Amino acid sequence: MNQTNTPSEQPQKKLGIAGIMAKLFVKNRELNILAIIFIVIWGVGSFILMPKAYNPDIVAPAFTITTNFAGATAQQVQELVTRPMEDAISELPNVDQLTSHSFDGGKSVVMVQFKVGTPAENAKISLSQKLNDNMFQKPIGANEPEMTTLDPDDVPVISIALTSKNLSPQALRNLAFDLADELKLAEGTSKISVIGGLANNLQIQLDAEKLSQYNLAVSDVIGMLNASNGIYTTEPLKNNSDIETLRISGSITSPDDAERIVLISNPDKPLMLGDVATIIHGPGEITSNVHVAEKNSTPKNAAYVTIAKIKGANISNVTNAVKEKLASAEKQSKFSSVDFSVLRDDGETAHDEISTLTKHLILSIVIVVIILMAFLGIRNSLIVAISIPLTLLTSFGIGLLANQTVNRITLFALILALGLLVDDAIVIIENVHRTIKNNPGKNKAELIIQAVDEVGAGVFMSTITILLAFIPMAFVTGMMGPYMSPIPFFVSVTLLVSLFFAFTINPALTGIFSSHKAEEKENVFVKSIHKIENNYAKLIGNLAQNKRKKNIVLASATILLFLSLLLPLFKIVQFRMLPKANKEQFYIYLDMPNGTTYEKTNEVSSKLEQASLNSKEIVSVESFVATAPISDFNGLFKGSFMRSQENQSTLKINLTSHVLRKETSEQIALRLRDTLNKEVLAKEGGAKITVVEDPPGPPVRSTFFLKIQGNDQQLLNSTAKDLQKIASEITGIVDLKTSASQRSLEKQYRVDIEKAGRVGVLPATVIETLHAALSGINVARYEKILTNRDRQAEQQFVILRMQAQDRTDINDLANITVRSTTGKTIPVSELLIEQPLAQVSEIATDSRQQVVYVSGEMGARSVMYAVFDLFPKLFEYHLNDGSGKIISWSPLGVTYENATGQTVKVLIDGEWKLTLEIFRDLGTAMAVALLLIYFVLVIQIRSIVVPLLIMATIPLALIGVLVGFAILGAIKGTYFNATSMIGVIALAGIVVKNAIIYLAYLDELKERKMPLIEALMEAGRVRLLPILLTSLTAISGSLTIIADPVWEGLAWAIIFGLSVSTILTLVIFPLLYQTFESKKWDKK
Repeated sequence: MNQTNTPSEQPQKKLGIAGIMAKLFVKNRELNILAIIFIVIWGVGSFILMPKAYNPDIVAPAFTITTNFAGATAQQVQELVTRPMEDAISELPNVDQLTSHSFDGGKSVVMVQFKVGTPAENAKISLSQKLNDNMFQKPIGANEPEMTTLDPDDVPVISIALTSKNLSPQALRNLAFDLADELKLAEGTSKISVIGGLANNLQIQLDAEKLSQYNLAVSDVIGMLNASNGIYTTEPLKNNSDIETLRISGSITSPDDAERIVLISNPDKPLMLGDVATIIHGPGEITSNVHVAEKNSTPKNAAYVTIAKIKGANISNVTNAVKEKLASAEKQSKFSSVDFSVLRDDGETAHDEISTLTKHLILSIVIVVIILMAFLGIRNSLIVAISIPLTLLTSFGIGLLANQTVNRITLFALILALGLLVDDAIVIIENVHRTIKNNPGKNKAELIIQAVDEVGAGVFMSTITILLAFIPMAFVTGMMGPYMSPIPFFVSVTLLVSLFFAFTINPALTGIFSSHKAEEKENVFVKSIHKIENNYAKLIGNLAQNKRKKNIVLASATILLFLSLLLPLFKIVQFRMLPKANKEQFYIYLDMPNGTTYEKTNEVSSKLEQASLNSKEIVSVESFVATAPISDFNGLFKGSFMRSQENQSTLKINLTSHVLRKETSEQIALRLRDTLNKEVLAKEGGAKITVVEDPPGPPVRSTFFLKIQGNDQQLLNSTAKDLQKIASEITGIVDLKTSASQRSLEKQYRVDIEKAGRVGVLPATVIETLHAALSGINVARYEKILTNRDRQAEQQFVILRMQAQDRTDINDLANITVRSTTGKTIPVSELLIEQPLAQVSEIATDSRQQVVYVSGEMGARSVMYAVFDLFPKLFEYHLNDGSGKIISWSPLGVTYENATGQTVKVLIDGEWKLTLEIFRDLGTAMAVALLLIYFVLVIQIRSIVVPLLIMATIPLALIGVLVGFAILGAIKGTYFNATSMIGVIALAGIVVKNAIIYLAYLDELKERKMPLIEALMEAGRVRLLPILLTSLTAISGSLTIIADPVWEGLAWAIIFGLSVSTILTLVIFPLLYQTFESKKWDKK
């Protein structure tokens, strides 16, 4: 290879920063040794100390505020409780979402979510203070508001199911409390809960016929129970020298005690409570159930112990500590009849994911080193091989100082950075290698310093451009911001560290490993690259000298770019927020019609679980019937903690390991949905299921989610019904339902105050009697006498209620009596007046506007294209009376107005809104990055045109990306998604970096006054190898993550985009440079 004007032939010039840094380390070997030892110790220690987690920590404070307002209608609750509370809360800063539900009968539930990143304690304190400051607005009769924190840190990281072949649900629950006491001693645990099983209480079931026979009212029984239970006194007995304490208790301690409570005194035959009631110690009427079903076995009742971790604790360490305690507990005799099953272990999931990605990272390092060995030789590649782990270890050290965690996003960021961090080392080592080879006999240390200084400015600028491409990603808003935050942080840190090492330790290592002797014998790769370099230089020369050919090449690239941009418009390349991750579980929400009994819900739920177990990929089903399931991060935001009504059941479907099955969890969920709808729900009128999969990114309430807002509830309900029907006609939308309130079998009465007053009955007594008789009340605390080995882990109550057969229909009210002031018993039915039901049983608001939701999930289709299909239908829709017209619209919804001036907003939320926001933020980040890169290039190059020529190469990457995703879409249905967009942003920096590497040497040749065409050929020949190697390492590093369903989008974007853009940049940039800069070059 002919070289012109080697560094040794040039006049000595003052060293730049890169040269000075290289000189310090090249001429001080001891400093290198100390630095390497320190970095290894610091980095390894930091990696061990950094908390491990599956996902990054997301701080998103959320709260529910519940206020009971007995007897109020939904409208009264809304006006007197909910609206004033919402108005007060909206005055707080950083409130992101504010929703509410006001229920007929007197209940308000307000949900507040603060913006992501708001300190949780600050949010809680400010919200509590605001509620206290506005307590004067609470109406008479309303209870104090109860605030509950929805904290992601309280989500369990491990759940343990206790099952048994012979123990009762009550015994399982008691043992679960015992186990919880053992496990809470594990280091790093925080909130521990027991879910499932049944609790024993003293059940007093009154016989209405016998009460009537003895002329007794329910209030008589309540009064006697209150008088006979909970009596306790401590009195002193004094003598001359001592004080003896006398403790006297009169509490109910057994069913026999309760049976012997005298209701009517009679010396001969007193009437006792046992004469008019059945008294048992047990769970009473069962209205909920938790069990686990496995293949070919009878479902087993279960009680769960769930454990959360302390914020900042290492998730794997916490779950391992819990499992160690569990292993010890299993040896105890009291647990001998119990089977323990760890049915959720986020620590193991995180460990497996981190281990897998760590292996991918190591594999990527090996691949990169092998590639470098092939083209740079063993010695030079060893230098890079040493610098890679040093760079990664330093990044972990800095990450620990910045309170970062090691999670799957962190490791994906490092895999992405791996292909970039070797770029600086490759350019500098290749230049050092070439300089030493072309200057035999010269002082090696001086040559190394000169070689580093020669390319230092270009390497620095090219690294800064990549940094500028990633840094704006740190400003992505919403929940996606902290989710993606490890990418800009670790990529930026890694690149800066690699730049520092490229100027310091790498040159020093080069001085140690390189020699003036003939380099290792050129292998087939090196010989091939020399041929490619020469042929490439000839190609550039031919194109530059032939204007017609040059114009054809430039026009062809422009046409290719235009055609590739048409691919998304024709849906050949399709978009999606994120693909579904291949998890080992998903959920099925069963919703029966309002008013459905627990027994019916349990029956349908059992059919669903048995049909599910027929699938070979499903190993077990955890069923939570009329009980809130164990929350995960997704369920927390979907409100799964509120699924505790008798008409609701939640099934957790557990799958075999993903390595043992061919189908993904998404494919299994799609298939199972169809199976259950056909085999079970088709025979159960009114039953609906929703299949809920864990999202790979931030959760949303529903994938397809419409908010219908306005002021007229009936208009909102009718609009929601219409839109539900419209959505059902769109391909891909499944599990559709509306939140419009539905009346169950209801009747409404009010107390006849005048008549009650005439007979001497207080209205409050009527209400208390009905509540006790029909729903049951906790009359007192039950204090069972315990043996030394027994314990009572949770409070037990004396519960009073009518026996089941005395409260089946409205006629039974005639048998429930209250006592008047005259001593007579009056049937409750005589004191009630039937009233028409309120028109609205529930009022929901969102952002302080009345709302009805239409929600659904997506089948095998992106929600983006479902919404694309929805918009034409929305434009054709005219509200239910046909008079509605569209007065405004945006990508987020449509606003209608009817003939009477009423407006209805239809807002499109869910994954559609999240997708628009993410692509908006990423697009903005990319635009800002390009602008910053341009300004930096203008400052460095001192030209307005040349930076534009450099940045003109960026769109070339889109040709490869879009064509590549068109091919992937046709072959395997891959979507262009948010991670693909991150890949495009990375490409912008890499492509610009390649052009800068080329330009840096071109400017040097310009100073040597070389003719332009020769300079283009020479720069291409010299810079071809480092450009190809930097691109090849980035591509090779990405190959290890193409199997990941979430991050394959990023990998394919880099692989296709960089493959095409590298080739096109090497051809297009020189031709553009010649076209626009030839006159300036000739003048100089």
